[in-house]
This record gives sequence, C-alpha cells and structure tokens, in this order.
Amino acid sequence: MDITFVSVVTNFNQYHKLFTNNPHVQKYTLRTYDNRKENLPIPARYNHFIDNELSTDGWVIFCHQDFEFLQDPAPVLEKLDKKFIYGPVGVALQKQKNLHLIFYKHRLKPSLHVKAHFNGVWKGWIHQGDKDECAGEIIHAPEIVDTVDCCCIFMHSSLIRQHALRFDPQFNFHCYCEDFCLAARQKEVFTKAVQLSARHYSSGDMNKLFWQKYDALLNKYPAELFSTTCVSSPQAIFGRLLGKRYEQMKTIFEGKNLSDTDNIARIKNFFYSNTITSHGYRLIKICKIPVWHKKI
Repeated sequence: MDITFVSVVTNFNQYHKLFTNNPHVQKYTLRTYDNRKENLPIPARYNHFIDNELSTDGWVIFCHQDFEFLQDPAPVLEKLDKKFIYGPVGVALQKQKNLHLIFYKHRLKPSLHVKAHFNGVWKGWIHQGDKDECAGEIIHAPEIVDTVDCCCIFMHSSLIRQHALRFDPQFNFHCYCEDFCLAARQKEVFTKAVQLSARHYSSGDMNKLFWQKYDALLNKYPAELFSTTCVSSPQAIFGRLLGKRYEQMKTIFEGKNLSDTDNIARIKNFFYSNTITSHGYRLIKICKIPVWHKKI
C-alpha cells in the first residue's frame, strides 16, 4: 500500500525515535520538512507537498513530529472509504437532551421538563503525553465529526485532487486542520474520526496566537456551527463570540450621532441581520452571532 507520512520537523531526535526507527511506519515513505532554520508555517509545508509531490493513488498522513503510531496503519486504511477525510481523534457538536424534574411548593407531583442543548462529543481515543493518560472516547467504526485535531489528519490523494483541497496559510501554526475540515465540508466533503492505536506527546499551547487564529476561524465560517478538540464546549464558543461582539458594539456606539441615518442602520444591523451568504445559505444573526442558517 502506498502511504506517505508528511511531517514538519524541528526536533530530529524525537522524529527518528517515533518515525524513522518505528517498525510500524518505517517501511512507508517518510517525507520530512526541516523547519529548524526557516520555521515556515505548517500549512505552507503541507501545501508544498500537495502541489509538488502528491501521488496519484496513495494515502497521505499529515502528522506532528511528536505523534507516534503504535500499530501499522495499513490494515485500517484499506477498509476506509476514500471519499472522506480522517483523523484519530475529532469532535462533533451534537444535540443532547436532559430531563429535569421541577418540584413546586404547592404541587404534590413534580413536572418533567426536557431541555435540549449542544455539546462537543469527542470521537476516537489516543494516548496523551508520556504518562498513562488518554484523550477521547473509543469508537468501533468511523464516525462523522466536525473537525479532527492537528496532531494527525489523513486522506487519499484522489480526494485532494478531485476537490482541490488545500490548507489555508493564514492559520500558520494553529487551527489549520480545523479549517481544512470546515473548508472541505463546504464542498460536501466530510470528516470522520477513526480508531487508531497512537500516542501524541504534547497537548499544544493555547496562547495568545492560538486565540487569534481561533477568532479568525470563527470569522471565516460565520454560518457554521462546529467544535474542535481545543474548544469543544458550546459555552466557551459562544462566550468567545460574545466577548468579541461586545468590543464591536463599543466601537459602534462610542462617539456616534444616533440621528445620523447611516449610524442608525449600522446599529440595527448589529442587533439583527438576515442575509444570503455566498455559499447559498440564509443566515440570521443576532448581535452578530449566527443563530440560524439553512441552505436555500
């Protein structure tokens, strides 16, 4: 089976241990990009491979230098549908229902209320770090997710060629795989988590740069509801959005003359908008937060 592992490397001692000397992967093509000097964005390296070295009929596994395969991936890959993107761990935003018993002071019987909410559900299970820790939930068959983690994402080369899939360079070191999944979803190409025996030795750094890129991700897909392995809680997602909208609202209102027709229109648009997106969705926003969208 034609399998190529593509990694951007700054620590070759670790890479040799986890890839070059790993019996599960050393028999396949190992494509490394030495990033010790130039430190180019990871999407730029991945796109270089897609543009110049992508095979016509093979699997491509884009993964971090600190990601270790604890099994030969070939038996798993040969059973997969080539029409999907895959990763060993991902998250799906799912609607869940909670049952609540409400007791009233003057009633003998309680009332039963059903409360629906969205929650980010992890799919796939991997070892995390060098200790006996884990991330995700074991799955027994590939399952649809919104996005997969940047530590490892893979797909068949024919899918990349057919849909001209690429990584967005603006997401230089954060959120580039999440963006890849969401951009593909707009082309009706969906992502699945698949169970693999693997270990990821780091958990990433959710620093200021991460949040800048996460905000860019939210702005790029205003009509999409999605979750990621880094931010899977809907409370965190909407909390981030509300914080941003508050800053926008301050900009609109401070020093504005409300008698001015243009300013009144801007304020109305801030609180409510109903538009058709470039992808053919009717999108309704309240305080600039997407609350409903439908393909028309």
